Amino acid sequence: MPTKVIAAKQLTAWSYSRLSTYQTCPAKAKYQFIDKMVSAPNEAMARGSQIHTLSEQYVNGALKTLPKELESFTAEYKHLRKLWGQRNKPGKPQVFAELQWGFNKDWVVCEWFGKACWLRVVIDIMVDSDTEMDVIDVKTGQVRDEHKEQLSLYAAAAFSKSPSVEKVNTKLWYVDKGIEVVETYERELHEAQIKQWNKAAKPLLSDRNFAPKPSGLCRWCDFSVSKGGPCKY
Repeated sequence: MPTKVIAAKQLTAWSYSRLSTYQTCPAKAKYQFIDKMVSAPNEAMARGSQIHTLSEQYVNGALKTLPKELESFTAEYKHLRKLWGQRNKPGKPQVFAELQWGFNKDWVVCEWFGKACWLRVVIDIMVDSDTEMDVIDVKTGQVRDEHKEQLSLYAAAAFSKSPSVEKVNTKLWYVDKGIEVVETYERELHEAQIKQWNKAAKPLLSDRNFAPKPSGLCRWCDFSVSKGGPCKY
């Protein structure tokens, strides 16, 4: 029996999380991002949110003592805290936490909730040294190869956001494991990165059917039939 597809309006904006969800299962992307159906909260999501809050609050000085959850990167966080205290001094690196970058279809910066916003990128920590930028993504849980794909998007966004930047050091900080993954990108790769991500996002933004993509992951999906969801799988 052919799979019944789901009529839906198109998505007009994307992010890495939306794209990742869509690639796993288009129907799940529809339920989550178009129908706005809420997944049941889980411990991993709650802890991830908590860690990001603690990270931001320590970097910006709201917390005076480094939380134990971040101690695997003690030296790095103390350095960021020091830089934050110097951020208004001329010639010093500028440090920011929990940034929201919005871009239109031409990868030009625009308002996060503006009608022209086509891509949204969240940056956990950014250190801007004029011609060089560090973009840090704080992770919990296991080290996963697929996380590296996101680093290219961070770099493409950083080059688009700051024309003076010639090098972007993207970093994954796995705070549970104390492991750092670093990928460095040069501006000469920027155009190729944009083409790569435009191509990757096209199926998501042109899809009107959002057909289910059944797999072994269905057993964990909140929208599955086994959990009382709207999906047939």
